[in-house]
Amino acid sequence: MRNFHEALHELLISAHENGIEVTGGWQVVPEGDTALAWDVEITQLARETTHQSPTTDEFPVDSILTAVASHEGVEKTGLPPLQDSIDVESLETMFDDLADGQPGEVTFYYSGHRVTVYGDGQITVEG
Repeated sequence: MRNFHEALHELLISAHENGIEVTGGWQVVPEGDTALAWDVEITQLARETTHQSPTTDEFPVDSILTAVASHEGVEKTGLPPLQDSIDVESLETMFDDLADGQPGEVTFYYSGHRVTVYGDGQITVEG
């Protein structure tokens, strides 16, 4: 017999694979037993993708837009301006300083996603 966690996990994976947005809240009441009622709320079905910048010429701004657009399945032109989420000039300056392979990273929120940009050109998009 499956436990609740396994059944919920299976349900969320199935919904995601079928393109169903799973957010919201429900009250779960077993038939005839209101004493065993639960309020279930799913706020986010998180997923993560990683993008590797192919050249340093487009890094980091265009690479961030490419990574987030790919994650969302949209064109870059459909995204909000990056400068609404982070100071783009400061970001570029910081990563120019890391161009010699020094370790470094910055994490910020953009277009509803947690974006982490690493000095080696890797970009992780979560959510």
